[in-house]
Amino acid sequence: MILEAGSTKRYYVYENWRARGHKAIVHKGNCAFCIDVTGLSRPGTRPDRGTWHGPYDTKVEADNVASSLGAEFVSSHLCCY
Repeated sequence: MILEAGSTKRYYVYENWRARGHKAIVHKGNCAFCIDVTGLSRPGTRPDRGTWHGPYDTKVEADNVASSLGAEFVSSHLCCY
């Protein structure tokens, strides 16, 4: 199946090593912060601070990846609710 850019059917994980020590946040593909990793967060994403993981077809898959990163803080962004 081909998914459109910004699709709500895709999920991404943003891993940040500096915020709150180390965090991993799940975003929907159409979230303004994500938009398939070209959104608001992209221009400010510095390789020394964090990286995007994905896309993932389900939130469960993205949640599992986020949990596996060893982050101190793991959550879903408000776009997922």
